[in-house]
Amino acid sequence: MKKSAVHLSPSRCFSALRSCLLTLLLAAGFAGTSQAQVPGIISYQGRITVNGSAFNGNGLFKFALVNASGSLTFWSNDGSSTTGNEPTSSIGLAVAGGVYSVLLGANMTEVPPTVFDNPDVRLRVWFTDGTNGMQRLAPDQRIATAGYAMRAATAQTVVNNAITSDKIADGAVTETKIPDGSITPTKLSFVVNGDDSGVPSGAREYATPGSHTFTVPAGVTKIMVEVWGAGAGVYAWHALPGGSGAYSRKSFNVVPGSAWTVTVGAGGAYVDAGPSPAGGNSSFASVSTPSIKLVSQGGRSAIPGIEGLPALALPDPDADIGRTGPTNAEVITGTVTPPLVILDDTQAGNSRILQVHQSSGGPFHPSGEFENNYPGQAGYVLIQW
Repeated sequence: MKKSAVHLSPSRCFSALRSCLLTLLLAAGFAGTSQAQVPGIISYQGRITVNGSAFNGNGLFKFALVNASGSLTFWSNDGSSTTGNEPTSSIGLAVAGGVYSVLLGANMTEVPPTVFDNPDVRLRVWFTDGTNGMQRLAPDQRIATAGYAMRAATAQTVVNNAITSDKIADGAVTETKIPDGSITPTKLSFVVNGDDSGVPSGAREYATPGSHTFTVPAGVTKIMVEVWGAGAGVYAWHALPGGSGAYSRKSFNVVPGSAWTVTVGAGGAYVDAGPSPAGGNSSFASVSTPSIKLVSQGGRSAIPGIEGLPALALPDPDADIGRTGPTNAEVITGTVTPPLVILDDTQAGNSRILQVHQSSGGPFHPSGEFENNYPGQAGYVLIQW
């Protein structure tokens, strides 16, 4: 049998038994599979001619993916080739009109995506018609861009814990990239003063006016404290609402078992005639070292003057985050940066336990009259660790 030339393109001819690469396709998503389960399969189609005529019948083939020099095998149909050598086992394929098709990696060794970590991968083919013996077809066919879709598809699935904080650039995850509601409170890291993180393990709140003692739990060495001053009462004679308490937030390094004094300010009482009482200060202070503390002023009394507004209550000057107490019975909220101010001129603000707390002064009733049950709101202290 005389071996005829095989045409690689209309203008090129080779003088031995050759394989012509008509198409070499790698689908980014292979038929019947999802991107999360990309099979190691390459669809390959070639052409064989013998004695100038298209070969018809059954042939035996061997395949390998090798480097540019052919000295290193990345993959072979039975896994036996390592140095570009001929694999041991062959694959029987039907050839019709000179054309054969094969899914490389199907019913043979799977093609691993890591093959395409190499920049130059070539397909080497051996063929026999059953009469002339196994021969290598030349030249090796280089796999172009399409072949690398298999490797690209693996990037669409990430092994658990593969992405660490070191692999994320600072500022890369912006607000627009996080869908609303996608992060729940249990998934948030607890950050204390910007240098410590971890899910908060506990919290303690104090909303009853008076003095209390907080003992640091075992194993806790850092806490975050939020303090709201109490609101002032109403000055009814001059129709003036009381000022709201200030808000302060700070982190503390603490010793397990140490004692701290928590003071919750009382709201200023309603008065019909005469300036109303100011709201009480709220504070958090070390028992052993009282100078280590956090204090938020209570709301200021309503005193006739410029615009009839009370002075602003002040946060602790050493607070990590502080907000002055608004006037006109506005509400100051914490646990946000900066705290929000919400106008509430119909009723005293209510405690929103743990997440948001309001500290407002006594307000003016919508009817234009003051009610005796509208004193300033009591202070509030929240401790988290």
